[in-house]
Amino acid sequence: MENKNIEIAGHHTADDEIDLFELFASLAQQWRWWVGITVLGVAVSIIVALSMPKQYEVNAQLVLPEQVQAMILTNKGYVKQDRKGLFQQYYQTLVSFDNFSRYVEQGDWLSKI
Repeated sequence: MENKNIEIAGHHTADDEIDLFELFASLAQQWRWWVGITVLGVAVSIIVALSMPKQYEVNAQLVLPEQVQAMILTNKGYVKQDRKGLFQQYYQTLVSFDNFSRYVEQGDWLSKI
């Protein structure tokens, strides 16, 4: 009785083996499907990426202040100027070397570079 169980167990272990060579050979025979699916996936992902709207878009506009805005600033102590002159005054202040030097010192940018 024990000999029959041993023979049956021995017989089943030989059938339960997985041959990796046969597995990879069958996958290699279907290489066209794998390449096709990969190319199709890449194409679909590119189309989806290009068709999505851009979420982050940067733009800047410089607009001369209106005459009413210039008058409000004038009431706070500025000399009465036309709007182009007022804009030029602010622009020259913003791009001055003193402001840039102060910005570099406060941010400690020289040591970070």
